[in-house]
Amino acid sequence: MAIQCNLPVQGGMIAVGAYVRIGSVTGGKNRLTGTFQASGIVQAFVSAAEANDQDGVPLVTSVCATVSKSPVDITANVLTQLYNQLELDLAVAGATNIVEV
Repeated sequence: MAIQCNLPVQGGMIAVGAYVRIGSVTGGKNRLTGTFQASGIVQAFVSAAEANDQDGVPLVTSVCATVSKSPVDITANVLTQLYNQLELDLAVAGATNIVEV
């Protein structure tokens, strides 16, 4: 699962068709509130080929360094919930033409 979008990068340029994915997911339960939280480290690549390359270098990692969703509905797919939040975060960061691929 990934997202493609036109992503603003440093210098005012736009990475057209950038490939954005959640690289790793962590989760846990807040013992004080009883809520579950999950977060994912996000990486953006210039293309799907670059993202799938073992030595691929991310285009940016700071646009949405961490995606958080709290509370997480543990009866549903946590990764889907994180991608839904990522779409919102990308829109706030100025990304356009956001589509899941």
